[in-house]
Amino acid sequence: MQTAARMTSDNPVVECADRARALNSQHTVRLAVLTLLIPFGCHLIGLHFGKTWFGVVGILLAGRFVIFPHIMREHRFYTSLQCPHCQQPAGRYLSRQRRIYLHCQHCGQESPTDCMIPWAGGPPCKL
Repeated sequence: MQTAARMTSDNPVVECADRARALNSQHTVRLAVLTLLIPFGCHLIGLHFGKTWFGVVGILLAGRFVIFPHIMREHRFYTSLQCPHCQQPAGRYLSRQRRIYLHCQHCGQESPTDCMIPWAGGPPCKL
């Protein structure tokens, strides 16, 4: 996976915000609908059978089959970005003050990205 990098002083900035937004926006509507429908459907089934606790099962199912895969997809994206110093997949990333920084496992360098997540779980945006 090629990663564009622009130089700012001596530390290159990895340009990935556009691809991160594209990855996030592909599934946003589907994820929102499923995240709401699964618990609501389980709650209705529970009411029908007199088991009100069944709504909790819906929340757990939505977490396991909708939210967790989405988080893993984003995690794999950020860890697969190439380090601008050694051109290998960085393997790690950090977020400080909402900005994503790549931390390369191979060369140990840290590189800022142009990607920022303005609030927890929100869509990424470009700096």
